[in-house]
Amino acid sequence: MEELSVSNTNTPINVRELLQKYDNMEFSELQYKGYKLENVPDDFTGQRIKNGDYEECSFNGNSFKYVGAAGTRFRACTFTGCVIQGANMQFCDFSNSRIQSNKNTKTMLDASNLNQSCFYKTELHDLLVENTSISQSQFFQTKIY
Repeated sequence: MEELSVSNTNTPINVRELLQKYDNMEFSELQYKGYKLENVPDDFTGQRIKNGDYEECSFNGNSFKYVGAAGTRFRACTFTGCVIQGANMQFCDFSNSRIQSNKNTKTMLDASNLNQSCFYKTELHDLLVENTSISQSQFFQTKIY
């Protein structure tokens, strides 16, 4: 096993053990996947769903605060009244999806990273967007209203 030393101490660090604790899903080569899910868990706060694969799923009022979802595919999904705040969602695919507010709650994109994501045939409806980066993202046949 590879060991590293922390500067100013002689404490060895087991890199493999740290990776397993930090990102057990990736370490174990597991993935978050969902197909046609209607009752997706409400709270993704702080979770890492990196490189996940969701298709035709409905997210209603879900919290994506501080989620690590880089590279996740959300194809043909609906996000209604969700909060996406402080999230890392770069390289995500939102093709054929709809991100919208509901009657009671505005969907919020705040202080999040959506750089280099794909919005192909995506509908963005009545969103509150603040301090969110979308640099080099692709918008093809996207409707924004």
